[in-house]
Amino acid sequence: MVRSRKDALVRRKKEILCLVCLPGLMALYVAVRGGGFVSLGPDARLYLSIADNVLSTGHFIQSVRDPGSFVVPFGLPLILTALRGLGLSAGAIIALEYLLFGWSCLLLSRSEEALFGGWWISPCLFTAALIRSHLEINNVYLEYYFLFCLIAVLYLLTRQDMPLKKKLLLLNAAGFAGFAIRTVLILVYLPILGYTLYAAAGKRLPVAAALLAVLIPWAVFAGNAAVNCRETGHWILTSNYSGADVYAANNPRTRTEFYSLRDLPDFVDERFYTITEDPALDPTEKDAALSHAAGEWIRSHPGQFLKNTAAKTWSLFGVYWRYALVLALLAGLWGIVRKEPPGGIWSVCLGVNLLLAVTTGMGLLMGRYSIVVWPLASLHLAGGWHAAWGRLRKHETK
Repeated sequence: MVRSRKDALVRRKKEILCLVCLPGLMALYVAVRGGGFVSLGPDARLYLSIADNVLSTGHFIQSVRDPGSFVVPFGLPLILTALRGLGLSAGAIIALEYLLFGWSCLLLSRSEEALFGGWWISPCLFTAALIRSHLEINNVYLEYYFLFCLIAVLYLLTRQDMPLKKKLLLLNAAGFAGFAIRTVLILVYLPILGYTLYAAAGKRLPVAAALLAVLIPWAVFAGNAAVNCRETGHWILTSNYSGADVYAANNPRTRTEFYSLRDLPDFVDERFYTITEDPALDPTEKDAALSHAAGEWIRSHPGQFLKNTAAKTWSLFGVYWRYALVLALLAGLWGIVRKEPPGGIWSVCLGVNLLLAVTTGMGLLMGRYSIVVWPLASLHLAGGWHAAWGRLRKHETK
């Protein structure tokens, strides 16, 4: 009875911290920053325009930037279409983001508890990382949606009591949703998909379940490509805008400093403007031409490309975070060496996180881009804290 009361008290504290205190702290941060409860940026207006166009005209296309041709990954616009269809205003959607943030913190807390016994460090670190990245909840940021997917993946991996079939189906759903929202998260989705097929080949997962996990997502992607073809005349799987960023990050005049849109002229050469101002090319063709030109430069300057990538990765994931992510990496490696938590899956998670960091370093430097590694980094830092605290207490009792 005493034990059950203690567990209930801890559970209540955990819920209050994650669902009330941390969202309250974020709201206070928004108030101090003075941006107002609703402050929609250019990307938010673009995503919302897609949702509104679907409901008013039936066309899944934005009408804010390069009207009718600028294509973004469909994950967030599809979510917003559902929310708009339910009658939610921009303010109501932002209020929902507070709930999503609180739930993300709660899943992180449960993951930390399952792995290390503690429950409060990782959600607090995660909140601090969001504040450091200036991802305040008064805007429609896709980060809050894909971070929830990443945290859901980590939470599911800690659930030792869940049947494998259910776990893998939910992992595929969370991984694919993250990929549909943020394309780089294919690096998370592919290992999940690969393990699903491996489990089916080893007869640990019914073949029908594996087919369900594989075919439904790719049928959705095929449908999205068909919709994009209807809207633009091109079969576009994910987006048609990243070529400009890829080229700006990989050309003879590129720089390894932090980037903002106003700095674009300092990062590109004349070839960029030759392509983007060519009236014979539509936006999708310009995107492909810029990506091709960036690829040409990388192939002809591999040493400079690797040097730039290393410098940008260190700036973004080392210096920008005052070396906290370096400490997280060391804590993760130490835990793997000591097999705490046990299982090779955490080695894979750390490898994927490192790959996400390096891949991000291949592009332009923006602080918010680095937030993608923080769900796992928060758990690694929490694990390091619990290990150090346990050793200290053990030393004190001797």
